[in-house]
Amino acid sequence: MPTYFVAFSVHDLETKAVETESNGVEHTIWARRELIEAGWADYAASWLAKNLLFFEDLFLVPYPLGKLDTLVQPNKYNAMENW
Repeated sequence: MPTYFVAFSVHDLETKAVETESNGVEHTIWARRELIEAGWADYAASWLAKNLLFFEDLFLVPYPLGKLDTLVQPNKYNAMENW
C-alpha cells in the first residue's frame, strides 16, 4: 500500500456497524453523532453495499480485505480510498 493513502480525522466520532452481502466483509461507518441520527450513515451504507457488489461483479474479484471503514463527513470535499 502506498504511504500517501493515509487519512486523519479529528472528531468525536461514533460508529455504526453495517452488514454487507459481500463475502461477510465487516463494514463500519464512522461519523459524528448528529450525522448518524440524521441518516447520513444509512445513506452511505446503502451506496456502499451497491457499489461494492457492482465492482466485485464487474471485475470478478472479491473485495480482498476482511473489513472496510467509511468516514462520513458533511462537507463536500474530495474523497480517496484508504485501506
